Amino acid sequence: MKKALLLLLTFLTFQKNYAQDFLGYSTSEYAGVTAIDIQPANLADNRFKFDMTLFGTHVKAYNNYVGINRPAIIKQDGKFYGSLIKSLKGDTTTAWSDDNFQDKYLSTTDDIDKQKRVYFANRIVLPSFLVEVNHRNTLAFTWDVRNYVNVDGVSRDLAKMIYKDFKDSSNWLKKLPSTNLSLQAMSWAEYGVTWAHVLKEDNQHSFKVAGRFKIMQGIAAGYMFAKDFNYQFQHIDTTFINGSDTVHIDDEVLSVAQVDVDYGHSDNLYTDDVGGIKYNW
Repeated sequence: MKKALLLLLTFLTFQKNYAQDFLGYSTSEYAGVTAIDIQPANLADNRFKFDMTLFGTHVKAYNNYVGINRPAIIKQDGKFYGSLIKSLKGDTTTAWSDDNFQDKYLSTTDDIDKQKRVYFANRIVLPSFLVEVNHRNTLAFTWDVRNYVNVDGVSRDLAKMIYKDFKDSSNWLKKLPSTNLSLQAMSWAEYGVTWAHVLKEDNQHSFKVAGRFKIMQGIAAGYMFAKDFNYQFQHIDTTFINGSDTVHIDDEVLSVAQVDVDYGHSDNLYTDDVGGIKYNW
């Protein structure tokens, strides 16, 4: 589980452009209805009389703390994605299968940006289609489900403790702060009808317009915000006798010193109440 989580984190890159889905494919003139979010007007006089997507999905995730050392993997295995594919197929000789993968092939930004953040988005394309009515007019129907999670305001110390599996002794028994720690999550469905039209064209140029009508259906949403989150970690290493058994505890424990949390969520997440929790220790 830990290795799987670590591999997932390596793909949370530092990019900040979240606008486009299906990068590369969606900008192709053969993308059909999938390209509608890039430029709806391009549906007019496109390459297809009819195009339909039965199912598709796109996942993107970003962070500004953990990065992967691509040159190191290429130096070790010759190819980056080729090495990853081999590892997924069970090859245990690649860099991805190295027991010291975290130390050898990952890097962190401990000295850059005081606050760390994670962004995750998923678009699920359900049956969608376009129909060319004639040379100048195209009609399209789209159906998408989108999921979004954003975590912001994570302090460098907290990010480092999580990355080190809570075994960073330099931060034990220290009262550490995180300010403006927040989490937002939302899921919703989109139903769209688009009409694209060629207003004017000649042998080399064309002028196209499109109108798009969308219905948004909320599925679930929730948020959490802590303006001042003060905490500390302590290490427990002790042995005690429980009847005839000897029990040894060697673990890290999170102690919350003070936190004032505002939260809220939609009705289908058990309740639509919005409230707060305050805890002092």
